[in-house]
Amino acid sequence: MAMNENGVIDERFLTLGEVLSRYGVKRATVYNWEKLGRFPARCKLGRATRWRLSDLLGWERSLPRGGAPRESVRG
Repeated sequence: MAMNENGVIDERFLTLGEVLSRYGVKRATVYNWEKLGRFPARCKLGRATRWRLSDLLGWERSLPRGGAPRESVRG
């Protein structure tokens, strides 16, 4: 999250595709992590589903130093 020149907080929202690309995982993995409470919840913006970048950055900071969990959805 950043402030723009008017002092207003500027939040960025990521699409599912951007989230998948950022973490190198499949859709089912993101939804499984979310269901297990291990990933930030998505939010609805009208008909669109997005993830707040600030939530994702906070989640990244909370991870152990190896990065995102890499176990499969099945495992």
